[in-house]
Amino acid sequence: MTGDDRQSEQTKKDYKMKKGIEMNSAQDISNEATVAYYADQIKHEMKTATGAWRAVANLFASASNEFGTDSDKFKALVKETNFSRSKVYKLIAIANDGRLKMYEDTLQCVMAWTVMYEITTLKDHEFQRFTNIVYGDTVITIKEVNAARDKEIVIADPFKTLFSIQIDENALKAQLFSSDEYQELLDAIETIQNTMNYVRVQQTSVFENDVARFHSQVERFCDRLVRKKLHDEKTAFFANCEDSSKIALIKEALKEASADGDYDTAFALIDSEGVDYSELRNVAEETVRNLRHDKNASKATVYNAFANTEIRVAA
Repeated sequence: MTGDDRQSEQTKKDYKMKKGIEMNSAQDISNEATVAYYADQIKHEMKTATGAWRAVANLFASASNEFGTDSDKFKALVKETNFSRSKVYKLIAIANDGRLKMYEDTLQCVMAWTVMYEITTLKDHEFQRFTNIVYGDTVITIKEVNAARDKEIVIADPFKTLFSIQIDENALKAQLFSSDEYQELLDAIETIQNTMNYVRVQQTSVFENDVARFHSQVERFCDRLVRKKLHDEKTAFFANCEDSSKIALIKEALKEASADGDYDTAFALIDSEGVDYSELRNVAEETVRNLRHDKNASKATVYNAFANTEIRVAA
């Protein structure tokens, strides 16, 4: 037996004697006593960890009060400690919750700081219910927190899907399915909704989401075209400008205007007429439309693949 083993055995014996358990030999150490020893030690360490998280939460709360959460100093603190902003805000909520302070003796042994935060989200009557089911020695997990929450009454939805209308995603991306066709489909669906009894139509955002993605791509391409034109024209401008001090001033002003997206000012700084945004947008739309078509059109199914055919039955 090594020195460490002998020390472990002696620790167990001392613990049992402290609990008033008579010990006559090493074999008298029961499994129950061993479990109790380790459980007590683990709970002790968890209480220490809980206290440490409370201390961290209080420090962040103090810093937020002193600096303000939007200040550069507070942002530097968050960065220096490598905490995410959301985690910091949750810790501050822990520090500022008066109920946690009031019941600090009861809430000594919390499984994790996230569980402690979940406790702060309880309504007052839920919190009271929560305190009735935990004690100072209870290892508090999310299970105890959720047990105190009001139980939501789930009402069964009587509506069931009878038919499902689907669209080829590739045809959508390639814009083979136009907005006019979408409106035609929508009109037909609205006729069903408005004329059929006991029928509920649920619309998804698939088409609208794709339209939003298309316009987002157009805006990005537009911005790219503007920045390219600005780059070309400022390069030509500086090549013809011999005043180095003027160049330095204009470059600094250009940097600031470009960072703010103020391209009109940027072009004016280099004596340029700028761009025709309407024309540029048309070019961007056409380019994005062609790119989407080239990428997705070949993947789309035949346009009339399901015309005049039997309705497909879902498995």
